[in-house]
Amino acid sequence: LLSAAMWLMCTLEGWILECCCVIVVFYITMGYCSPFPHWKTFFSLCSHVLFTSEEAITPRIRVQQAMFLLKYLLLIPVFSCLWYLDEILFSYQNQKVNPVFILGSPRNGTTFLHRTLAKDESTFTAIKHIEWRYPFISVQKLIQYFDLNDYIASIDYWPDTKDGKAAALMHPNTLLDHEEDGIFFEEIFLRHLFLVTRFPYKELLLTIDNMKDLTKVEQQHMLNIHHKVIQKILFLRGPDTLYLSKEVAGHRKLELLMEKYPQGQFIFPFRRSSEWITSILKLDRLSVAAKTTIDVDDIPKYESCYVERLRQDADNVLKNFHNNQLVSRRINLSFEHLNQQPRDVVKQVYKAFNINLSKEFENELDSLQALQDERNLTFQPSRNTKKYHGFDSFDALVETIYEDKMHLPKTVP
Repeated sequence: LLSAAMWLMCTLEGWILECCCVIVVFYITMGYCSPFPHWKTFFSLCSHVLFTSEEAITPRIRVQQAMFLLKYLLLIPVFSCLWYLDEILFSYQNQKVNPVFILGSPRNGTTFLHRTLAKDESTFTAIKHIEWRYPFISVQKLIQYFDLNDYIASIDYWPDTKDGKAAALMHPNTLLDHEEDGIFFEEIFLRHLFLVTRFPYKELLLTIDNMKDLTKVEQQHMLNIHHKVIQKILFLRGPDTLYLSKEVAGHRKLELLMEKYPQGQFIFPFRRSSEWITSILKLDRLSVAAKTTIDVDDIPKYESCYVERLRQDADNVLKNFHNNQLVSRRINLSFEHLNQQPRDVVKQVYKAFNINLSKEFENELDSLQALQDERNLTFQPSRNTKKYHGFDSFDALVETIYEDKMHLPKTVP
């Protein structure tokens, strides 16, 4: 019996060792072959967690950040398998992507416009939060098979805390809501401005998504993977619709998007800098507090670094405003016009881009306008008078947009 027990223990020990080796080889192989993340950014985040001195980011919070990165690392091989499973099982690669990009600055009415247009499902395909977070056809088919949409719609992105509820009032977001492309770059590539809500190191504000830091190969790889995700969702929803994108922190990708999608069309909402900067700083403060319990006011120079980042984005908007490749396929619209008359704005967008407006969606717009009229009777956005240095040229441009309400393309693409 003793000999048999020892033999069994040795056999099990050898079997367990072999299984461990197989698992390690599997994880290393699939991690190496994975199309994401951008590993330099991943290790940069690890370096900040371990070595960047910041008193407000306590050891407890750093452990929380480390666990987030560890969880991500463990999921990468799984995500890699799901990605290549899609490549084998589904012929989605021939889906044609005809995009309409809503760029603009944050807190400029971009979410309102994006979710309004997304309701016209016969014209647009917009991607939902759950689809950006799990961009795999097999996973999305399982969600549909088990009829999990109602359950997913009940899951709020924001935690059930005071700060989380306050953030949800500013930007409602369940996992079934249509959301911006930034969710994909944040959650899958770990390379997006909004990642600072989990890793509020001020140094990251200027570097976390700087496309110029990437090689041409890295830039193209990132956009190609993003393109494939769009094709997957078009495969699931059906062809013959325009892809509707929103990316308010995507100005550093603008030139690359113009090159990648020469047929792409662009919408830029504009708002006075004193209003949208104050608003995004407030939302960022609530987001960081909700996810980490950190008060960013306790981090020296955090706000000034954030404003500098926003100034660079605004300068990029100015630089491309008269870009010959962009001027004939863009719409510029004012936040106030969108807020007061969303029905008229949407109709003019459809007219400018030669899109047919169905009677059903026109009725939807009438209902939306009635709700907005009722809302505007009792609610007016605050008029912040605080001036931020370096935005004078941007605000001068905003005033010209406000005077005309909308600048339409000179020629229809």
